[in-house]
Amino acid sequence: MQDSEPSVVELSDSDLVEVDAEDRASLLHAAANARSVAMLTGTHGVVSLPIDRPRVRLPSPEELAAPGTPAGSLPTREGDDPASARLRVRVATMAAGTDSVGELRTRLELARARLDAGSDDDARAEALAAAGVVANAPAAHAMLRALTSGRRDIDEPVGA
Repeated sequence: MQDSEPSVVELSDSDLVEVDAEDRASLLHAAANARSVAMLTGTHGVVSLPIDRPRVRLPSPEELAAPGTPAGSLPTREGDDPASARLRVRVATMAAGTDSVGELRTRLELARARLDAGSDDDARAEALAAAGVVANAPAAHAMLRALTSGRRDIDEPVGA
């Protein structure tokens, strides 16, 4: 188990490198214009220490919506769990575009999220919508068959 305190790395004088004014200006310019740490490691030799405990957060539904979409017009539903809310916005974004396979997969993800949340009717509705997105959607039809036959665990093989 890791310590709750972040570790501190102490550098000795031999670890420090003298930088003249021209190199310093170049480093500062590169740092100001870099969009990621990877952009700094090549030319300037700047090395970033590894992050002990990186923090990651999933985007909110508002961040996934198309730019300029008013928050009140998001396709989320009251009572949706965070995963379902994000997926509903992704479905709306995909449906507005031209990526039918992406829409199919997102609708299947939403159907699975609704099933995991205990809403079989929502899961069935999303699986049915997924089946209608493309002409050949075997995964959506398999999910519909499993839900129609009353199998709660849709990953369970038939006859098991």
